[in-house]
Amino acid sequence: MIRLATHDDVEKSVQIGIKFAQDSYYGTMPIDPQKMLDMADWAVEAPDWLYLVSEEDGEQVGFFSAYLDTSMFGPAVIAMQHLMYILPEHRHGMTAVRFLKEFEKWAREVGADNLYFATSAFVDERFHALAERLGFDYIGPQFGKKL
Repeated sequence: MIRLATHDDVEKSVQIGIKFAQDSYYGTMPIDPQKMLDMADWAVEAPDWLYLVSEEDGEQVGFFSAYLDTSMFGPAVIAMQHLMYILPEHRHGMTAVRFLKEFEKWAREVGADNLYFATSAFVDERFHALAERLGFDYIGPQFGKKL
């Protein structure tokens, strides 16, 4: 089940987020659980943010967050994916598809002109194919450099 997050979901999201950070490209960066708690708690009610959780059998197994911004070229509103993570042992279903469909639905409801997301922590060709099946255009990779 995909639903809007509540303040009761924040602690579990942070636990999942720590695993996400440790297992990803960002695994060598320091983690501040209090900063994560504060950010997630704030995002629950922020008017320009979307914060979703995925549950299986009443247990949170993933989260998705996005926010609104404006284009650097003008006044267009852009919905930007912030984070998406699903625990590896729960990637057998349609959770990613449902997250992306809810993201698009929200973006349309709030009047966004475009929406963007980047798979910036993991490289997975299966996700590239999934995004294309959902009607997303590939507009370029994201590069990173550890300093």
